[in-house]
Amino acid sequence: MLHASRTAAILSFVLVAGCMEPHSDHAEDAGSSMQQTSITGSLTYRERIALPPGSIARVTLSDISRADAAAPVIVETSVELGNRQVPVPFELTVPGDDLEPGSRYAVRGEIRDADGRLIWTTDTANSIDADEMSIDLGTLLLVRAPSDTGNVAPGSADESLFTARGNEPGWLLTIDAQNMTLKWNYGDDETVVPVPEPSPSGASGDGRSYVSVTEAQDLRVDVVDRICRDSMTGMPHPNGVTVSIDGQTLQGCGGSPASLLQDGEWVVEDIAGKGIIDSSRATLNFGADGSLAGRASCNSYGATWTLSGEGLAVGQARGTLMACAPALDGQEREFLRLLGAASHFDITDDGALVIRTADGETITARRE
Repeated sequence: MLHASRTAAILSFVLVAGCMEPHSDHAEDAGSSMQQTSITGSLTYRERIALPPGSIARVTLSDISRADAAAPVIVETSVELGNRQVPVPFELTVPGDDLEPGSRYAVRGEIRDADGRLIWTTDTANSIDADEMSIDLGTLLLVRAPSDTGNVAPGSADESLFTARGNEPGWLLTIDAQNMTLKWNYGDDETVVPVPEPSPSGASGDGRSYVSVTEAQDLRVDVVDRICRDSMTGMPHPNGVTVSIDGQTLQGCGGSPASLLQDGEWVVEDIAGKGIIDSSRATLNFGADGSLAGRASCNSYGATWTLSGEGLAVGQARGTLMACAPALDGQEREFLRLLGAASHFDITDDGALVIRTADGETITARRE
């Protein structure tokens, strides 16, 4: 069993800048002669987009052996990048006794902005061979995370940030504790006002309105609690948003798509349009840490999940190895196959979760 104290394992993170030499800040002690595993690689992404100043890179090594539980982090590091850009080289140094024979480990990377918002992340588990002493993972490709990941709707307990956006013309709205900022006409126009006190709105009181009237500009934002799908990507959001500014009306979606998946167990009721076997049980639990776990029908499983601006991605699932009845085994294989091929998700009007593959096959689940 791995102990939490092992997260203090020796670790260095190397950033190449000018002629700087790689540096390891671990202390030399009596245990310095023990075998160590060195894991190297770099973080990058394809898009030609600059990182904002003060971004923070983080790399973790996790134990993914337990299929039915969140993967504990063995070692991790985070480094302020300042004005550095990708690629970001890294090195993890792990004492040999922190890696147990027969266990499975994977490296993940991410970059957050100076405010802690996730902006880039790996979407697959990059496995390592724990028997190797020197491991070069090469380039870990990051995908863009939704800019509103982790946001909550205004009016909830945490109003630290709310983001909404729309298309044709492109616009972006952010509401934080101090200001309400609107960029519209594809970013050509911008207005910033002190955030006004929200007032209830909507026929059933399920909305909030933010109204700012000044000599220079009138701005009104209406937020309603209903599923809203992005007009370009189809990504569902928890809020519909209408922005009115100087006689112009902008329609779009707001809130965090991830919040629609998290905070509760989903029970599968249909796999590929065939229903499920009576008395069988398949479940989905989306963790805020990117872990996905549940029952696959007979065995428990664990995987990773990521939302990008385009859809849902699920990493390779690993499960327990219980012997299953042939029918359950077949259903389990089909469930895991579709889950691994997930490309999008939706929430129906009656609250069901529908996970879709690129070929249109589906898994349907509901909250228990």
